[in-house]
Amino acid sequence: MSARPSARPFWLRSLLCLTASACFFALLVAVAYKIREGGDAIWFDHAIAQHVHPHVGPRRTKLALTLTQIGSPIFIIPATLAAALISSIVRRSIWTGIVVTVTVGLVGLASTVGKQVITAAHPQSGPHIQVALAHTFPSGHVAAALSLMGIVAIALGAKPRHLIVWLGIAAVTAIVAATRIYLGVHWFSDTLGGVFLGCSAVFFGAALLPNQNGPRSSPRTRLRGDAEPGRQSHP
Repeated sequence: MSARPSARPFWLRSLLCLTASACFFALLVAVAYKIREGGDAIWFDHAIAQHVHPHVGPRRTKLALTLTQIGSPIFIIPATLAAALISSIVRRSIWTGIVVTVTVGLVGLASTVGKQVITAAHPQSGPHIQVALAHTFPSGHVAAALSLMGIVAIALGAKPRHLIVWLGIAAVTAIVAATRIYLGVHWFSDTLGGVFLGCSAVFFGAALLPNQNGPRSSPRTRLRGDAEPGRQSHP
């Protein structure tokens, strides 16, 4: 039976994750710079908002208000604490739970600071709902949902080849982003900024996670392996 391929060294995995985190953060800063310098970061912001406005209706609004809660603090905070506890138990590592909590917490802090620095106004279309902050960039709901799902998936052992996991995360993130645009609380570029912030946080958190060495072998298996060399030494 062929041996399982060895994992990347911790330093190399951390370096790759930090590089990816820096790249997504650079994209976030680039979009923020264009907004702050005046105007939309992406030219079709208004086109998307104008396309959504005619489709606003009571039933769709009710559904959007329900689905958008996936990224709200009311859901994210308890979900993060529960996910951190589960990750710590599954991986037998308190540090893993701390990384999950800190990753999502930093996203919330960064999105709040970003809204104070990048003073982008809310769209004027869509149903009028109450929002916590006067500015929009980046979308905290999108960033929080993505960061929570992403860091938990990695903490629990998801690999790049697990496409179903990542497609599921992408789908949920897209749903949250769509609800924010539909409800008129964010531009498309705000949700894009939320994606960049969330991805940057996920890779940063992944750089801090301990190596996953796979399931532990049973004591019987270890004893059998230890006995093999002695058994082979007799003629």
